[in-house]
Amino acid sequence: AVSNHVSMYFGSQELQGLLQDWGAEELQPAQRLLQTAGVPFTSTVRVGQSARTIAAVARELNCDRIVFGAEDAGLAERLFGSLAHQVRQLLGGQGDPQVIGG
Repeated sequence: AVSNHVSMYFGSQELQGLLQDWGAEELQPAQRLLQTAGVPFTSTVRVGQSARTIAAVARELNCDRIVFGAEDAGLAERLFGSLAHQVRQLLGGQGDPQVIGG
């Protein structure tokens, strides 16, 4: 989420573009590791509430698995559960992707 203060300085399309660019930049290290290891993958950048967006895109793309790296147990995680845990809660049905890690 972007604060109202930040959104005052950018139009919605410009802000969407910045978020897409930042997301693509964040994916680059993981993509390089996967390419080097010869692991097939699909990546996409979507903007929205993290757990709900991940679950929705995983279903949309018919993913078999969602793999999370280790997370630091900060205050938000202790209060609301890890991102992986939140996604697991949303993807509990038969045929849903398996959530690994986190």
